[in-house]
Amino acid sequence: MRIPAKKLSQENRRVKFLVYGASGVGKTVSAAATIPKPIFLLTELQAASQSIAPLNPEAEIFPIQSINDMRAAINELHVMAQDSPPDDDTWVVLDSISDFGEMVKYEIRQGKGDKPLTIGDWGVAIDTVMLIARMIRDLPYHALILARVKENFQDNVLFHRPEVIGQDTAQNISALMTLTGYFYLAQTEEKEKQPKRLLLLQSDATYLTKGH
Repeated sequence: MRIPAKKLSQENRRVKFLVYGASGVGKTVSAAATIPKPIFLLTELQAASQSIAPLNPEAEIFPIQSINDMRAAINELHVMAQDSPPDDDTWVVLDSISDFGEMVKYEIRQGKGDKPLTIGDWGVAIDTVMLIARMIRDLPYHALILARVKENFQDNVLFHRPEVIGQDTAQNISALMTLTGYFYLAQTEEKEKQPKRLLLLQSDATYLTKGH
């Protein structure tokens, strides 16, 4: 995965990127390998040692295990930006918003004594995920939000969308972003070669994408 560079005006020059794909396809690895100075908001701490640290010693990691952790990390990023304005090599990477949504659901359920979520609870959970997406969008950094893919059939057609809670949440988060892409492995013609990692940005009716 190559992060596309863009020339934008000073007041609106930060790229906000939503990338989704299957688990294990290499989203975290590619972000760690291609972004010079990533700052990870990491929901799966095992990835820090297995995927990030060996590839990029410049990477910073905020462990995210709760909604409060996420809010505190975003607040700290604002403080860091005030102390030292980020350059174009520095990106904030949320890995992943799929896991964060599950974290939000778990916290709401725990607050109810592990009872099932009501319609109102689902609304609170979706609003929380959208709020965090907006807060990351509004950070004075380039931002990359990673998500797993959700596949579903409609009228015998397979559709691909980012896996986030709520029926319209993926579309709404994409609307906040500069770019939305589907990350996948493509088999090369020569069988002995490793599959290529590719990023789909072009408009496609069966994938949620948003290009230049």
